This record gives sequence, C-alpha cells and structure tokens, in this order.
Amino acid sequence: MKVTRTLHHSFNVEGQLAQSVEFYRDLLDMPDEARPHIPGIGGHWFGAGNAQVHLVDAAAGPGPIQPAGPHVCFAVADLDDAIAE
Repeated sequence: MKVTRTLHHSFNVEGQLAQSVEFYRDLLDMPDEARPHIPGIGGHWFGAGNAQVHLVDAAAGPGPIQPAGPHVCFAVADLDDAIAE
C-alpha cells in the first residue's frame, strides 16, 4: 500500500475544547479551517500545511471502534489495493 499524503489527524479533547483551541491557535499559530456541522459532535479544525488537525469534543464511544476517538486519515494511491492488503 502506498500512502500518498496525510489528510488529517484527530485528537479527542472531550470537555477541553476551548482550552485546546486556544493552545493550537495562540501557541502554535495554526490557522482555523472550515468544519462541517457533525450532529452530536463538537469540535474545531485547524490547517497544518497540506493536512488538518481535528479537535473532537465528544465521548470517544464504547467498544473497539470509537468513532470520535483519536485517529489519522491517509490518502492512498489505490484504495482497492489498500483494502485488499
């Protein structure tokens, strides 16, 4: 599988959104990015070069798959090959 770029990296900041936005915006001087409305999940997005940093203000979720938990998103050269691998 060939990763072509990082699209975003997500951090769960449940209950700490205002402080986290202040940190990324004021201390790291990261620019705000547009974020779509995601029902039930608060958050904020920042630009990071050709990628984004997503702050998620919601419970991560139970079980092995946690939709609002920390994660990273990559673009790949061939999605079918990546799935097969």
